[in-house]
Amino acid sequence: MRTMHDSRRARRSKRGVALISALFAAAMSATLVAVLFLTATAGNKLSDVGRHKAEAKYMAAGAVEAAKKDVQTAIANWDDVPVDGAVSVGDQDVAYTIAPSGLDMIQTDSAGIQT
Repeated sequence: MRTMHDSRRARRSKRGVALISALFAAAMSATLVAVLFLTATAGNKLSDVGRHKAEAKYMAAGAVEAAKKDVQTAIANWDDVPVDGAVSVGDQDVAYTIAPSGLDMIQTDSAGIQT
């Protein structure tokens, strides 16, 4: 025979299992939210790195083009070639330096042509 005492014990046991199950579900949900947050944060940082890399690449390319234009303009006007300068690329000021990379020796042939 079941007594009133056994019935109360069964209900308490069921409530305890329900409480443990609810706490476990809450912990799993919190873990899932934390993992999703970390994944989103990592993705955001990765996209920022890619954007900064592209910006740096295009700034460098813009500075090279500006330096080439300065050299071409100086040669066309029979001026001395500039060794450095600065240019505004987008909203950034980019400095550049021109260093000779060709031959260090000038040779003159019998006709007086320098190579």
